[in-house]
Amino acid sequence: TPAKRKKEGIKRWGTEEKGAKKAKHEKKDRKLNVDPKHRKLAERAVKALDNAFQRAYGTGGWRYRNPTTDPGPKNDISATQYALLGYGAASRLGIGYKKENLFEAYKFFIAEQDKDGPKLVREAAPDEEKPEDKKGDDKKKDPNKGTEVRKYNPKKTDRARGWGYCRKDVHMQGDELSYGSMTCAGICGLVVLRGELEDDPKFMAKWKPLAAECDQALSDGLAWMVLNWSVENNPQRGKYRYYYYLYALERLAMFGGLDYIGKHDWYFEGAQVLLREQDGSGMWDTNQEVDPSDVYDTCYALLFLKRATDGIKRPVPVFTGEDQED
Repeated sequence: TPAKRKKEGIKRWGTEEKGAKKAKHEKKDRKLNVDPKHRKLAERAVKALDNAFQRAYGTGGWRYRNPTTDPGPKNDISATQYALLGYGAASRLGIGYKKENLFEAYKFFIAEQDKDGPKLVREAAPDEEKPEDKKGDDKKKDPNKGTEVRKYNPKKTDRARGWGYCRKDVHMQGDELSYGSMTCAGICGLVVLRGELEDDPKFMAKWKPLAAECDQALSDGLAWMVLNWSVENNPQRGKYRYYYYLYALERLAMFGGLDYIGKHDWYFEGAQVLLREQDGSGMWDTNQEVDPSDVYDTCYALLFLKRATDGIKRPVPVFTGEDQED
């Protein structure tokens, strides 16, 4: 509640109480000005992404290591979602890439999601308006169409279906099972590629038959997150890459413009844990990350607290700590 947030010294969006809903939604300028030398570097990075794309398992995606010489999966959910984030950034810079790769990546995400799961009835968030209270034209076009996890009809039943690292091949025990950070990655990957395809005149016709399947996959992914909710652990994996999970959760919520996941205030709950777990040196470290684990964990924690993902326009910078005067 707002009173509890004030007592804890955590504000959502500076002086805003309902950040994602009160923040002014504006359509992003798809072509940003950038220093020419930085643009050349970005173009090289995009070309590297194009070249690193791999077709495997009847689908397509990316892998951190060389899939022809290194053991383990040829593609994985984590690397593929980060590659798609790179493609999304390229679009904002007006840099072209092999957009056909997105359809192969889409097949990979769909194939890697659980085939079935427990039924879960959708519930409205605590501060969500009731349908009869809504004002204005419901058919008014959303200026951020394609970048958000869409509004869902309350009381509809979804099936909680998550993602693992890779189902086909594994490089460590548990990779094939659904868990929190990879479910967030699956949702984010689908949101990004959907936004890249659905409004592109060249690909709209090819995307249209897939749109309903994609939306349901997103709904089911969110249902998995609600059913397995935790900000104390990486759901179903304990402390394994825990801060990586929190950053993945932040991306999911920011891309979706979500204040709540189910009935959980994701930012407030997560920030409480981070403020409690920060050590005396100012760092975070679970010793469950690649070396140097304290550096990686601290970066992930700060990215969560900052809400660093550019999903919606934020009115003021976020801060944590003692309450401040407006």
